[in-house]
Amino acid sequence: MIKKIQIPVSVILLLFLYITGCSDKSSNPVPVTKKNVGWVAGGLDKNSRGTVLYTNNSGETWQSRNNSDIFNNTLLNDVCVINEFTAYFVGDGNSIIKTRDAGITWTRTNLPDAFGSRTLSSISFFNENVIWVSGDQGTVYKTLDGGQTWSQEGAGFFPSVLLQGIKVINEKVIYVASSRMDGYAARTTDGGMTWDSISFPPNYSYSWIGIGAIDTNNVYIHGATGHYIFSSDAGHNWTGYTTPQHGDLNCIAMYNNDIFWFACDFDIILTTTDAGSTWTQKTAPGPSNQFLVGAYAINRNEILMVGQSASYRDTGKIIKSTDGGSSWAVKYLSSSNLFKIAFAED
Repeated sequence: MIKKIQIPVSVILLLFLYITGCSDKSSNPVPVTKKNVGWVAGGLDKNSRGTVLYTNNSGETWQSRNNSDIFNNTLLNDVCVINEFTAYFVGDGNSIIKTRDAGITWTRTNLPDAFGSRTLSSISFFNENVIWVSGDQGTVYKTLDGGQTWSQEGAGFFPSVLLQGIKVINEKVIYVASSRMDGYAARTTDGGMTWDSISFPPNYSYSWIGIGAIDTNNVYIHGATGHYIFSSDAGHNWTGYTTPQHGDLNCIAMYNNDIFWFACDFDIILTTTDAGSTWTQKTAPGPSNQFLVGAYAINRNEILMVGQSASYRDTGKIIKSTDGGSSWAVKYLSSSNLFKIAFAED
């Protein structure tokens, strides 16, 4: 038989008070999950340090985390977020700067002297060990051990140009794109052992700024004056497209192959839900006369973009949509230019 336990009334009362007290949601902070964590890279702030901004609530609020002299006089061009603790920033002076504790401490990678001084513009990763970086003078670096050692890739193959964008599709397939006037892009399908230059469609030799892809087959290379090229067969063939926006397509944020957003010059945001057949255009809120240069889609509804001033005075902003791009709100204003934004991924 089931035995009954007699509990004193005083004990029951204490248990009730404890349980109801613990149910007070205001005393329990929202847990920090991996996809809540994001970072922004930017130009020099009022203290002449590269701008580093951090969020752990999906971009609702932001904190400055350039709390180290390691950022002195170092403009930061891009960021990748490995997990909720680890992020890499790249920038001027061959700078690769890393945190493994969410910005409490920072370390700078000491690249071999033979690499020379470079401006590093873009970073992309496959996993916590395999990370790629591109920059000016045809520079491409790779690490296979989580940033402990780096090698220079494609030396002698790439022209001496700014490789403004790099995108790691998987461990073997990597794309780079250049912003030189006549356009240049290349890819490797064997982890960097060999490279092939990409042949553009007729009349589509534009300056290329970045690359977007969420699988091996479907790849977008976007750039100047509203133009981009697209391959649906893993980069073997390309088709050229023109958007309604005549300013540059500076960054792409992708939810899937049909739904994505372009961050554009002069506060323009482009949204498509049918792989570019039709576009919706919005104007970013906040200070005007800015180039939107960074974008990231956390999910179908939450998209963030960052901007930099189009004039001589450095200013920046972070904007967010929670309805798939239909409306936008300012989440942060900066006295320095902001360039790129990224979040931790699953």
